[in-house]
Amino acid sequence: MGSIDDYDWGNLSKSQAFEILYEEVRAVARMYFRHERPGHTWRPTEVANEAFLRFMNKGCTPGTTRSETLAKISLIIIRVLQDHHRQKTTLKRGGGWQKVTFKTDVDVLPVQNIDFVDLDKALMSLEQSGAKGRRRKYIALFRFVVALEPQQIADLLGVSVDQVEEDWDFARAFLMSHLAGYRTNDPDRDDHATA
Repeated sequence: MGSIDDYDWGNLSKSQAFEILYEEVRAVARMYFRHERPGHTWRPTEVANEAFLRFMNKGCTPGTTRSETLAKISLIIIRVLQDHHRQKTTLKRGGGWQKVTFKTDVDVLPVQNIDFVDLDKALMSLEQSGAKGRRRKYIALFRFVVALEPQQIADLLGVSVDQVEEDWDFARAFLMSHLAGYRTNDPDRDDHATA
């Protein structure tokens, strides 16, 4: 899969650059949907279309690395689904608000039905956790949103697999401490809570 840092922007037309970016968004949306509940009202292509528009509206600059692009796209897709669910809930219930949750692969992060707002806050805190915070945030996104393996992440970020695993261990523990109420073995957790 091509990415924006694999191409000379001077020789690409806007339509070629957009096509490359759109393929990145579609790939992330397809990977993300393996976490979504069956019967979701949106398809990956629809989410990709909305996420692509939002990504382009935020501005895409030459020289952005593939890892930065994938991280931004992952966050945008989470927000697109969050907004869609909130809008659907508002229409269905005539107002009100309901938590929007994200299911993780329990083998990757043993928490379930994470509220998007809490996940976003935890990821922002992780990013601000020190000199390696941004890389650790990217690794967390790549592991449980994009479903990449450590070797793929190492290749993407230009670091060793050992470094990815060390950063993932930190990020995983950090996120689990910030998302403690969502642990899969918490019998008091009400996954259907509304606010």
